[in-house]
Amino acid sequence: THLEEAGISKKTPLSPQPESPAIPPSKGKTLLEKEEAMNLLLDAEKGDAQGAGADFSLVAKSAGHGGETLREAAEQFARLLEVEGCSQTTKAQEDYALIDGTLKPGQKRAEAVTQFLRLADAENDTSQARGDFALLQRNLPSGTTLTRATSQFLSLLNCEGAENTVDVQADFRTIQQSLKEGETWEAAFEQFRRLYDMELNRSFALEDFAVISETLKKGESRKMATDQFIRLYDAEQSRRDAISDYRLIRRVAGQDSLEEGTTRFLKLLNKAGSDNTAAVQGSFNLLYQ
Repeated sequence: THLEEAGISKKTPLSPQPESPAIPPSKGKTLLEKEEAMNLLLDAEKGDAQGAGADFSLVAKSAGHGGETLREAAEQFARLLEVEGCSQTTKAQEDYALIDGTLKPGQKRAEAVTQFLRLADAENDTSQARGDFALLQRNLPSGTTLTRATSQFLSLLNCEGAENTVDVQADFRTIQQSLKEGETWEAAFEQFRRLYDMELNRSFALEDFAVISETLKKGESRKMATDQFIRLYDAEQSRRDAISDYRLIRRVAGQDSLEEGTTRFLKLLNKAGSDNTAAVQGSFNLLYQ
């Protein structure tokens, strides 16, 4: 046998081998993970052991979301610290705590950090990005990813300007709250942007948008309604008259579609002139009596 060939009798007991120190597998893995995470944070902190220790305590308490490892959580902290700067440990900790505190079931920390960094880049200000991020997480509709909501917000921020963050946050909520059944945020925003580009004034665009939203009927296209409003605006060259015309058409021309009612009104306006809006409105009203 192989044992006999090696000079070991079958009857000769094998010499006992020294046992390795018993290290519970789970504990050994945890120690290794901790070491990796600590070294990663020390590198991110440029050797600042005190800062890395505080970072580690924060990360260790939060790690495990969605099955992430301690190292993976530490990597996300390091991304935030890189943006804030290694001398701004407290700010990075605030960023991390905000993201951790708002994570929803199914969200990955890496995705959340990526979206936060997109906001910070657009704002050029992480404190503003914190407000944006918290807003998005609070108002995230069911079925909408954080990535998509961030893209929506950035579309509005690019439209109105990063210097108007508070207004952008308010307008984001306004658009979201105006959505009709089956309507996407992107579709509603596209019509808001058309009004904004026409008015070059946020307050005016919001009022126009609200007038259209409040009278939009079930099954109607917001784009179609916005088209009709813009036709009236172009003909009147007066937003007040356009709003008044639009509301009148909505109120009295119920038997017609909005397009048909607008076309009838504009025929009268073209004949009488836009300086006779009140008289044209009276004539239009008579048509439907």
